[in-house]
Amino acid sequence: MDNIECISILDYLEAYGGQAYESPERVDDSKRQHYLDIKAAGSSAVKELDKMAELCAGRFGLIKSRPSKWLTGGNNKVRNYLWMQLKLAGYESSPTSLSLFAEIVGGQARFKFSVELHEAQSTKEDYQKHHRLLDRDISTASDKLFYILSGNQFEKEMEELSLTTEEIKRRVEDGTYKKIQMARVITRKDIEEELHDNSGIINGMIKAVEALMPFYQLTLDKSSEGPFEIYNEENEDEITMENTNKNMILYGPPGTGKTYNTVTYAVSIIENQSLENIKKEDYASVFERYNRYKDQGRIAFTTFHQSYGYEEFIEGIKPVISKQVEDEKTDIQYEYASGIFKRFCEKANNTINQSGKNGQNKNKPYVFIIDEINRGNISKIFGELITLIEPTKRLGEEEATTAILPYTGDEFGVPNNIYILGTMNTADRSIALMDTALRRRFQFIEMMPDENVLTKLNIQEIEGINIQKMLKTINERIEYLYDREHTIGHAYFTSLANDPTIDKLAEIFLNAIIPLLQEYFYEDYSKIQLVLGDNAKVDASIKFILDTDIKVREVFKGNPDIDLPEKKYSIQTEAFYKEESYKLIY
Repeated sequence: MDNIECISILDYLEAYGGQAYESPERVDDSKRQHYLDIKAAGSSAVKELDKMAELCAGRFGLIKSRPSKWLTGGNNKVRNYLWMQLKLAGYESSPTSLSLFAEIVGGQARFKFSVELHEAQSTKEDYQKHHRLLDRDISTASDKLFYILSGNQFEKEMEELSLTTEEIKRRVEDGTYKKIQMARVITRKDIEEELHDNSGIINGMIKAVEALMPFYQLTLDKSSEGPFEIYNEENEDEITMENTNKNMILYGPPGTGKTYNTVTYAVSIIENQSLENIKKEDYASVFERYNRYKDQGRIAFTTFHQSYGYEEFIEGIKPVISKQVEDEKTDIQYEYASGIFKRFCEKANNTINQSGKNGQNKNKPYVFIIDEINRGNISKIFGELITLIEPTKRLGEEEATTAILPYTGDEFGVPNNIYILGTMNTADRSIALMDTALRRRFQFIEMMPDENVLTKLNIQEIEGINIQKMLKTINERIEYLYDREHTIGHAYFTSLANDPTIDKLAEIFLNAIIPLLQEYFYEDYSKIQLVLGDNAKVDASIKFILDTDIKVREVFKGNPDIDLPEKKYSIQTEAFYKEESYKLIY
């Protein structure tokens, strides 16, 4: 803080803002020193404002997006403002920013910190998103904020608004106001009466930016009901991109939300935020951003299956059918075609190659999601990728490795800004049966049934049935009779949040739970009875799986000399619509 000369920025604007300027090399000796002084002061002011922006970026986990200039584009006039944009990672292309201004208003220089929309880059949808800042009560801010009517609409460059938020919203909706800023300013008077010096200005800036962050988040669909968590060196381990393994597999029994969670994992990687913070957000907002990143090509998704091969994933030869004239024979030609993962790598690598001198885009992360990764023939699909996906072998690393592809002969490597995220259903295949080379190169993250998820969704009791306790009991019995990899996930029951009825519960059991148990305990309905507690039910009408004795002589003639089952089993549909059937599970 001590090495930032904030007040010198205001001194510079008051001394030179709005003045004519010419290149010192083009004027005579009598004017040259004056323009040299302006140039030196302007360059120094920009550096000091850049230091302020750098401090905010580090404190709040932001990045500097737009450098300031002290001259107008024609180099003939000194600007009467300096401007630095700050943006959250992953939102660099958004025209809305949290901006730092040093500006002259009413002949006086001041600092302004605001949620700003860059009009030249904005669409109608961008304006709508930007004005979401009006959806949050301004009185909840931790520092004094106010609305500003931005320029180019009235004679005044900008105008503070003393109207209520609702009145401002009405005027935005009817088109009277085009663009509103949310702002906090620090004037010379504030410095003289309260802040006193450069350190005071910095403290005022930190408070202002902290107060503005929730409003800025709203414009990005990153709604936050509480105060924004300040980033500092003590919690830097929450910044996940550098600490996240480049290759991960979410594994667990069916219905534990593996594919569902790839959305939050991918967004946390792209935005370089902690997974915990992303999970606290509304899932609909996270999913919207996930789809936006997919549209941008930052995220790709595929699903492995038994027929999936190297040709679809890396490269191969595909037929091209051409037909010149009707009624003539069709010609078939063949051409080399890149697979989905190779194309994705090429796109990510182009981003690195096109990064500016400052390398700002160098580490822009890309996420490739492989659903049901264990259903494909891993060795066949990955080929030489088994080596190339190792973090230390990625392009850009000291031990970077490439391979010559068999079809095209191209030299190929995997960029170090690609993250591979897979899912694996342990009911289909054990980790122990997976390719050893693949296991060694991936971090495995277990996802087991979690009854707490149902609690968070307010799925607790349905007509007296304790859903969490029921699921926990079922899984304890499956783990004892089979293994923990074949337990039943909580996701099967999440639809109860929107339809908390026994009819919906019956539908879940009849269409999902019973078929799953039939698959697990093939032809052994006695174990399914044990899982569902039917073996202890006295009243046969509430048994899900009804067992009846087989009277051999009524079915077979004579005395057949083979082992015959003593009971036969049937699914009793009526029992699934009775509360007592479920209560006696636990």
